[in-house]
Amino acid sequence: MVLPRTSPCDNHECLNGAQCVVVGTDPRCQCLQGYEGDSCETLVSVNFVNRESYLLLPSSLLSPETNISLQIATDEDSGVLLYKGDNDHIAMELYRGRLRVSYDTGSYPPSAIYSVETVNDGIFHAVELVASDQTLSLSIDGGTPKSINSLSKQSTLNIDSPLYLGGMPERASGSGGPSSLQHSSGGRNGTSFHGCLRNLYINGKLQDLGAGLGSGALGSTAAQSTSRQWLGQGVEPGCQPCQRGACVQGDCHPTGHRGFTCTCHPGWTGTVCDEQVNNPCDGNKCIHGTCLPINSYSYSCRCQPGFAGVLCDEQDQDTANPCSMSHCKHGKCRVSGLGKAYCECNSGYTGEACDREVACRGERIRDVYQRQQGYAACQTQEKVSRLECRGSCPGGAEGQGTCCTPLRSKRRKYTFQCTDGSSFVQEVEKVVKCGCTKCSS
Repeated sequence: MVLPRTSPCDNHECLNGAQCVVVGTDPRCQCLQGYEGDSCETLVSVNFVNRESYLLLPSSLLSPETNISLQIATDEDSGVLLYKGDNDHIAMELYRGRLRVSYDTGSYPPSAIYSVETVNDGIFHAVELVASDQTLSLSIDGGTPKSINSLSKQSTLNIDSPLYLGGMPERASGSGGPSSLQHSSGGRNGTSFHGCLRNLYINGKLQDLGAGLGSGALGSTAAQSTSRQWLGQGVEPGCQPCQRGACVQGDCHPTGHRGFTCTCHPGWTGTVCDEQVNNPCDGNKCIHGTCLPINSYSYSCRCQPGFAGVLCDEQDQDTANPCSMSHCKHGKCRVSGLGKAYCECNSGYTGEACDREVACRGERIRDVYQRQQGYAACQTQEKVSRLECRGSCPGGAEGQGTCCTPLRSKRRKYTFQCTDGSSFVQEVEKVVKCGCTKCSS
């Protein structure tokens, strides 16, 4: 008979999504971030990642003689860390990077003390708040405490009023406390703490921040749902900033013990990439152009050549003429039979924009020679093939320029016919070679 193989983990319960592993021969629970205990039963650290989050703890935890200690890490300037009360309250909050403890009985102004130390440097700081003998004392990292010596015997610590951690609801039912914190003098704003909180001890006992959760492991779907509901939106177990889902539609980048930034995927925006971007170019009305987003709700049109107007629906009169976009530096723009613009260069220049000088050369022409004879205009009876010297020459010696001139020529006799009916024969110099020589003065 073969007996089924058993594991030490078969009868070892691990809570809150923890996994049982065998170390040697002993079962152990591997806790998820934020949980401690043999069975991972205690939630000891949480990360507040948005402005509306808070925890509601049993008010019976506090009494007139109370010692509260915890550790916090944040890089924010303000935020409510602890709040207890109704019409009067005791509150601990971040104020301009320091901790501020206030005691408000409805009189003006409320009593308050401030820490000398700043605590918004992103690293963990130990905070201790002690209520004893009608005195409220605050110390940071074991330093010298600051105190309020005016606690009433009937202070809010005696009353069964709500105890909020890391923030508070915007408006507690039947309570003027949160409202008074938000609007009282001295710069309090009532926003939630944004950072990490761990190791909350009240009167020497480590508190389970998950108190009030239904029984059972967080590994089950129902328990996970209960956990999310109790922790509230934006409160995550553990102090690892980039936990799964921290950036809803983006990539998470840690910026310290508790901080992180999100790089959103295309189409998403917001601090945690949970807001879908509206594309203003969907259904745009650019007729002959491309839509360019200005922001999430408006756009502009980049028009195609030849079009203008807000919606690129008008023909651009400047671009209707092909020569309006052509620049001929040493020449004139002409339009071909196909409607294309081109440059007709002046003598001595070449290139598409007539911007390059032609080197000295003999340009062959075939034309008549012309002469003026008194009041009559005369020209040869036939066209004569010859060279004309055109183009530029490099500079010569200092103070001496060079010019493109005839280097060799031949003399020929030609008959000229004049407008008055007369004619004559004259010898003409016909250029046969051009080159660069010293310019004549």
